Amino acid sequence: MSDNNFTFDGESFTGNAVELEFRRETEHWGLETGYDHKTPTFRADNGFISNNNKRRVYLQSFWVYTPDKLISKIVGGFHTGVEYNFEREKKSRYTDFFGSVVLPRQTRLNVNITTIPFNRFKNIDLKNLWDLKVNMNSHFNKSFALGGSFSKGVNTVTFLDIPEKGSSNSFSLWTRLKVSDRMQVGGTYENHRMMTLDKKEEYYSGYLTGIRMNYQYNRALSFRLLGQYNDFSQTFQLQPLLSYQPSPFTIFYIGSTSNQIADNFSISSIQESQINDRQLFLKFQYLFN
Repeated sequence: MSDNNFTFDGESFTGNAVELEFRRETEHWGLETGYDHKTPTFRADNGFISNNNKRRVYLQSFWVYTPDKLISKIVGGFHTGVEYNFEREKKSRYTDFFGSVVLPRQTRLNVNITTIPFNRFKNIDLKNLWDLKVNMNSHFNKSFALGGSFSKGVNTVTFLDIPEKGSSNSFSLWTRLKVSDRMQVGGTYENHRMMTLDKKEEYYSGYLTGIRMNYQYNRALSFRLLGQYNDFSQTFQLQPLLSYQPSPFTIFYIGSTSNQIADNFSISSIQESQINDRQLFLKFQYLFN
């Protein structure tokens, strides 16, 4: 691709992204290996690629087992790779072991163990990083679903001027309840904490929690209400939205977003909180034949 730089002085640059892979799959086994890169001047402003100046070689293999009993499916495997930049500096070397089990009532258990013997960040070399993640979700019936996750590891504390290794742990819970054919409610909770390796000092800790309600009055008219509390910034956000869409090309909605300063996630604290900012928005779209 080619584009002007940020000063708009007429200077242009080019970049590219390349991906090559070889894949082999059978009923119970799969193998994939490949190479990809993004040059330092590659841009993807309208896409989902968030970095460049990267070259990677990787190998992945997995196995599938279907007992067709209490456990309907088991998947396990590994993914390993090494990453360099275009200055030939090694950036990372990693191996990820993964597995999942499918149980009755659409219940799935996923486990990932990642080892990172080497990682270079801000010109600092960090070794022996690792991460353990466990995730489980289930749909008990048509009306109720829930899930949660847990993670623990030794990761890079990226916001420091000189990056260090830190001990991290987090967990999350979510639930969704179908109250009626027209209404659904749900809730989420996330807790994150990062400490020094000796567990004597804390880099950060906090949580995010939220509730969501959707009401579908009819096929065209619906209402959504979202409330979320951020313990890191001690703010409560409220987002109501009313939508009317009688056809795919005729749309009307009106809503607002408000941020309030609150000490904690309690009714009294939210009632006593001060509004930091508020936005009102609306949209109308109509297709003329």
